[in-house]
Amino acid sequence: MGKVALAGSLGFLSLGDILQLIGSSGGSGMLRIFSPYVHEPGCIYFSKGNIIDAHTTTAKGLKAVYALFGWLEGEYEFQERPVSTNKIITANRMEIILEGLRLIDEGKTKILGPPPIEKNAADSTAPPFIRRHFIDYTCVVDEELYAAGERVTQEKRHGNWIWVVLEGTLDIIKSTPKGQLTISRVGPGAFIGSVTSFLFQENTRKATVMATTDVQLGVLDAQRMSKEFAILNPDLRGYILSLDRRLNQVTTACVDYYTGIDNLTKAIRGKEPMPTQGLKEGRLLRIEKGHAALVRKTEYGTLFIAHLGEGDYLGTVPFLDIGHEPHQASVFASGDMKTADIDVRSIGEEYEDLSLTFKNLIENVAVNISVTTNVAGNFLKRNLLKSNK
Repeated sequence: MGKVALAGSLGFLSLGDILQLIGSSGGSGMLRIFSPYVHEPGCIYFSKGNIIDAHTTTAKGLKAVYALFGWLEGEYEFQERPVSTNKIITANRMEIILEGLRLIDEGKTKILGPPPIEKNAADSTAPPFIRRHFIDYTCVVDEELYAAGERVTQEKRHGNWIWVVLEGTLDIIKSTPKGQLTISRVGPGAFIGSVTSFLFQENTRKATVMATTDVQLGVLDAQRMSKEFAILNPDLRGYILSLDRRLNQVTTACVDYYTGIDNLTKAIRGKEPMPTQGLKEGRLLRIEKGHAALVRKTEYGTLFIAHLGEGDYLGTVPFLDIGHEPHQASVFASGDMKTADIDVRSIGEEYEDLSLTFKNLIENVAVNISVTTNVAGNFLKRNLLKSNK
């Protein structure tokens, strides 16, 4: 038996919040979920914050995780201990959480106990909803109110403010040749703006943000966060900025697929697949020379995700999961590409010392990378189905 590191009521924390807490802390061990309506607990196994397996009395693997989202009443207990369970689940944590919430919203997951408050079934074409319920108020220096339908930011306009959503929902919108595309909808705990917003340089907004309900936003202390960012190890600082660039690349690819453009052939021309052993779990590389293309194989074809160049990073870190390489994306590298190994342990230790707001902001970028990649994949599927008609 391991030590109990986290325990409480499902009425206070939802399963999605619990998975986030364990994942953000990099915990390894077993999460047990107890319901008054089931004799045996459900179990989810973690290794360094990643969900690797799960089971209930009626399901295993991912199916079991999604079924546990329907256990709305009961208790939970997370025991830290060595994990010998094989890695059955390879999907990243945030994708699992968002899919689990979607299945609940659409009524596709069985609810144990009293039925939830009725709500309209989610439109299958609706944008993904990103939310985080944990908000760190220590960096909030002011609050702003916006009415439903009011614009918060305008794409291609300059602006350095960065906000955390305190109440309400907003749409993240990109302009395309075929009109406006809503990439995602965000709620409490999500951020408006990116790490480049507080670098005190000309920052161009990458998207329009529109309030869909009355919203309350917390203005973050940009000067304080800028100072925190400035003293970071150059590798951690570079990795954070690389994540921001990757999100921009993924968003561009998403817009292209939405408008029917597929740049896969052009992106991988003259490049060769990078050996998988070069991107093994826990290895992080910085591109020193050359460039690369990230792609994901799906049942509907190969999805081009992003271009990466000098100063960008490849691989994984223990404190963050963006759902790309090595398990869910492949790297095609130019013949002249050279990389340098990064001390993952060192930047991981420094990451743990960051303020909660800064860690939440970085994870917000990672979540958006994962979500936007999935949206692009949906457009790839749509385009293929159209072409086969």
